[in-house]
Amino acid sequence: MIELDTILKNLRLYFASVPEFSDIKFVLAYTGTAKASPLNRPTVSFSVKTMEEKDVDPVYSKADESAGETPQLLYNHVVNLRLRLDIHIPQSGDGIGCYEIYTRLSRHFMDMEFNYPFVGVGCEDIKYNRDMGAFTLYTYVDFKETSIVT
Repeated sequence: MIELDTILKNLRLYFASVPEFSDIKFVLAYTGTAKASPLNRPTVSFSVKTMEEKDVDPVYSKADESAGETPQLLYNHVVNLRLRLDIHIPQSGDGIGCYEIYTRLSRHFMDMEFNYPFVGVGCEDIKYNRDMGAFTLYTYVDFKETSIVT
């Protein structure tokens, strides 16, 4: 079983330790802790958007049967994980800074070693959150793990 809380905590700790991101505060969403309002520093909050774990029809490797090769089972179980990263920029900054942080994070996710294979990233449009006093960009990162379950 996937431990979603552990994944989120590890990602938050990882990004908080990367010097390239020292200008950003990384937090877990829905922690119940008070947030600065108005926001005074760029912040990225991690949460799970969706997670789907299911058995699928078996997928086999291609084999040259004329050479006596036997197809090998590649996988019959799939986990699709979509993480949500909310990027917040203080109203004193430029809302376009959300895209700058999104680009930096996206590049990093594409290159980093993670327990789940990276599939892709995406984002919505920037909105202004009056209560938070910040520009907000909702983004996501997709991962897909395949395995053999007997």
